[in-house]
Amino acid sequence: EIDRQSEFSVLHELKQNLASILTDVRAAVQDWKACLEKMAININRLKEMEDGHQNDAIDFLQWLHDNHFVFLGYREYRVITDKGQTGFKVVPGSGLGILRDTIAQLPENDVFPVSDDAYDRICDGKPLTITKATSKATVHRPVFMDYIGIKEYGEKGEIVGEKRFLGLYSSSAYSCNLKQIPMVRDKIHRLITRSGFQQTSHDARALLFVLQSLPRDELFQADENSLFECAMGVLRLKERQRVKVFIRHDIYGYFVSVLVFAPRERYHTESRKKIQAILLKTFHSQSAEFSVQLSESILARIHFIIHSTEGCCIDYDVKEIEHQIVEALSEWNDDLKIELHNFFGEARGNEYIQAYRKGFSAAYREDFTARTALLDLKNLDQLQECGVSLKGLLYSPLSASEEKSLRFKVYSCGEQVSLSKSLPMLENMGVTVTDEKPYEIKKSGFSKSFWMH
Repeated sequence: EIDRQSEFSVLHELKQNLASILTDVRAAVQDWKACLEKMAININRLKEMEDGHQNDAIDFLQWLHDNHFVFLGYREYRVITDKGQTGFKVVPGSGLGILRDTIAQLPENDVFPVSDDAYDRICDGKPLTITKATSKATVHRPVFMDYIGIKEYGEKGEIVGEKRFLGLYSSSAYSCNLKQIPMVRDKIHRLITRSGFQQTSHDARALLFVLQSLPRDELFQADENSLFECAMGVLRLKERQRVKVFIRHDIYGYFVSVLVFAPRERYHTESRKKIQAILLKTFHSQSAEFSVQLSESILARIHFIIHSTEGCCIDYDVKEIEHQIVEALSEWNDDLKIELHNFFGEARGNEYIQAYRKGFSAAYREDFTARTALLDLKNLDQLQECGVSLKGLLYSPLSASEEKSLRFKVYSCGEQVSLSKSLPMLENMGVTVTDEKPYEIKKSGFSKSFWMH
């Protein structure tokens, strides 16, 4: 359902996009059973290898085959090395679904280059590559597709090819018990054993809870070292209100998975946008997906997937990212608290915080820094202590663009200063008033309001 359109270019683009999507849907539906058959063939091929290390992979592939994966495409590749560059070369005519040769775009020479670092990570002795694809699905739901690669080995044990499936995990894959998922359940068991916690201890149960609460895609894709560091880091947070960031790189370097833990009371749409902007800038990217988990925990968890077709930046400092997020999430009252503590000390500073926590209007907080508020509070204190109703302050701001630009603050207690009286007095002194803004400041437990003009 779309709004009525009249521009020819918009209609033409819409027609092309719809035709392309319908082509993908038709191909995925027509080749779905063929993809299932290819999966069954590869499962049998692994069984024939008579290698006990393949059992986890076989069980996981069978689990995918049994209605836990929506198969959208399949294609075969050969590993080639040309002029020192390693890559995957498409096997002509092997494509099914959205990876049919007539649908999927092919690079020059039908080769997808792979960096040396990525190739070293692929040669890890494990039969499967589980990660995210670089393109979004046009079928089922518009998210980045899941990539299941089954490696082929030569006589010397080297990787000579890959059978690649693209699709999406089904809803049942995200809702079923982790103990029912092959490979994942064994991975969790090894992580708890690696922690050194006794199986029935409180720490072991807490670690299991952390693992179960992590995004399921992380459990599928992350290697054990990354998963262990992340889970133990979350466990060490122990419900402390602090910002913590965990980063995992995709095996090919085309995306990074970022888990951000932040105080729940500070999480809202604007704070999420600020965090996302920091991550996009850090990883030189223009595209991101996110999901949020808000529970009874005092921490909110935001999971970002940062994508880059050129390869994500790997030169970054996690501590610096955390520092930037802390600054982005800090509120005006936090800055005021720091200023009051620095000037008055913690005990008396806390008294001021309790007295003026809700006293400054949104307009004041937008126009003035916390350091300026500290100076204004000192002037308001003098009003109250001396029992006077008015106090003035003439100054030239550091940010003034003109030498003759002056500011005049009038502090009053109880009611606003009448402009009909104040403006003529100022004009008689030879100045021209170009602007005036009133701000109401309230003090807890004090019956009257302070005003600052």
